[in-house]
Amino acid sequence: MRFFMGFGNIPFKLTLYVIGTEYIGPSKRSLVILITISYAVGYMFLALPAYYIRSWRLLTLTMTLPLLSLFIFFIWLPESARWLISVGKYDKAEKVITKVAEVNKVKLQKPLFTVEFMEEQERIRKEHRPTGLDLIRTPRMRMRTINLVFIW
Repeated sequence: MRFFMGFGNIPFKLTLYVIGTEYIGPSKRSLVILITISYAVGYMFLALPAYYIRSWRLLTLTMTLPLLSLFIFFIWLPESARWLISVGKYDKAEKVITKVAEVNKVKLQKPLFTVEFMEEQERIRKEHRPTGLDLIRTPRMRMRTINLVFIW
């Protein structure tokens, strides 16, 4: 039971947070970050159901079941346009961006990706292939990696 909660609880929240920040413009990203405060508030109020639900197994099940509804959400969720662009899948990225623009009633200029843009992205991708060593190569990245290792 705890395995499934650990497998689903935090990754779901983190995935939704990352996707939310990718789809929302820079001016609204602070709002998405502010919304994550609700997790901390929710954990503070967890004491109330924990007081009435004495079995930790039942409490875990009660807290995990609402997250299962998010599986349905992931079926319709498209890949991130930023990720698709970063791996060179421009056709799929264009479809995702077009769909988002339709929902937001925004007109797009065609073509979305110029030949120069795609060539530049390919050059960058071939020039530097990221590896695990990149996590410790620079002092700043090394500190971030160490911090994240201890946090997680």
